Order: sequence, then C-alpha cells, then structure tokens
Amino acid sequence: MKKIIVTQREDLFENEYRDSLDIRWIYFLEKCNLIPILIPNNINLAKQYVDEEKYVGILLTGGGLISSLGGASPRDEIEKLLISKSLSNNIPLIGVCRGMQQIQSYFKIKLKKINGHVNSKFEINYQNNKITINSFHNYGTEDTADNLVVTSRSSDNIIKSISHKEHKIKGIMWHPERNDPFNNFDIKLFGEFFV
Repeated sequence: MKKIIVTQREDLFENEYRDSLDIRWIYFLEKCNLIPILIPNNINLAKQYVDEEKYVGILLTGGGLISSLGGASPRDEIEKLLISKSLSNNIPLIGVCRGMQQIQSYFKIKLKKINGHVNSKFEINYQNNKITINSFHNYGTEDTADNLVVTSRSSDNIIKSISHKEHKIKGIMWHPERNDPFNNFDIKLFGEFFV
C-alpha cells in the first residue's frame, strides 16, 4: 500500500479545538490501497512531516471555508505549502471540495456564493464517463485559470472538477468518502492517480 499526506479540518468541540477527519476517509483510502499520513494543523510540524515522511501523494480534504471565503485557519497555510511542494517536486495532489477551492484560490480564481449545491446530486461527464456525484458546497465558479483545465461542470455550469495542464494536480467538488457503498469509479480514480 502507498502512503499519502492527508490534511484535516479544525473543529471546536466542547471548548477544545481539534484536528479531525471523517472516519469514512480512512475506509475509502483503504479501498484505494492508500495509507493516510494525517498531518496536524500546525505549520512547523506540517513542514517536518512533508520533509521527513515517505509518501507518494497529497490529499487536501474538505470541510470549512478557505481564508479567501472568510475562514481563518492555519490549515490554509499548510495546504498552500502542500500545493507548492506538489508543483516543485512533481508530487501528485488531489483536492476534494474545500481542497479544490484551495487549488483554485492558489491559482487566483475567484469563487462566488452559489445556490443549489448543498446536499444535492448532479450528473456530470467526467473523462467520457457519465457519473452521478454528490455536492456539499456553497461556493463555486464558472471561471478557470490558464494553467488549469475544466474536466467537468454541473448542469448550471459550475465547475465540478479540474486538472493542471502540466502537473499532476486534480480537484473534484464531490465527496467520494460520503458514498455508501463507495463508488468504484472514485476508487479507481484515486488508486490510479497516486502511482
């Protein structure tokens, strides 16, 4: 099995700030033959993990707002570091929902408030496959950057997936970990991406 760096969200629970990850990610990644290396939301420790651990890829998970949309978190600094590391060292990186928004923000794409994309489903055409995806986000865009390719859109033209033109960076606006059972398309997507 291959190891990948995985970011976590920050949650406030009973007056304690906690790093957390939906347990379904663990089971989904296991199905993809991937072992998650969970990094803490501490920039100094995150830098050590990134420099010292052996891993084949990076996953920016969902949950919460990025700073350009009003969120405030050390996680943003860590995820920007990880995108930069991916670009400079050719490390495969996938951003899921908030993670894709972080990629878009990194490449100066402005996101806007949208309607109808929380707890919804959309049929999209992704790499010549018609798939039904879940959707859990309030922000999106119809715009892209010169170095990113739009790989799918929703019926109302909101971008649902992107890929970098030169680097192995991908973003998806659906949550593969929230499907029960997991979608074979998503398992194949993740399993083949991190090689």
